[in-house]
Amino acid sequence: MVEDEELEFLRARMGKLRRMMAETRAGGVGLIMKTDPVTVEKKYTLFQVANLMKERDASFVIVVEGSRPIGIVTEKDFVRKVIAQRMNFDVAIENIMSAPVITVDKTTDIGVATRLMIERRIRRLPVVDGDILVGVITARDVLNITPKAIEVKNYERILKDI
Repeated sequence: MVEDEELEFLRARMGKLRRMMAETRAGGVGLIMKTDPVTVEKKYTLFQVANLMKERDASFVIVVEGSRPIGIVTEKDFVRKVIAQRMNFDVAIENIMSAPVITVDKTTDIGVATRLMIERRIRRLPVVDGDILVGVITARDVLNITPKAIEVKNYERILKDI
């Protein structure tokens, strides 16, 4: 039998986790996104982008026109489209970017964004406010909040059994 103090602890912890999860759902992906993704204009050369990615320790860049995302380039793109094909590094990045880029609004529910990432097999999802790039969420960002969601479910199951 669970003692009263343990039961109160579980209820308090579950309440706190539920509030946190509700705030996250209400705030959408804007609450978990990174707000400083590496961006480049489409005229940048492959050489410039590769150096920028190295300097910023970035595994991808978002290609923009002004503040509007129009494409994305990953390390995988460099391997498959540039190195494997012996492409000239003076070529503009727009020649290898994946476009059009799939985006979500900053208010999009995290679950909806996660399903989109799974269905489209993408690991990086630019976040917009209207047409303006405001951040990016990655598969790692989603994985970082998953333990909290699992903890809530576990506490609910434990309390239901008591």
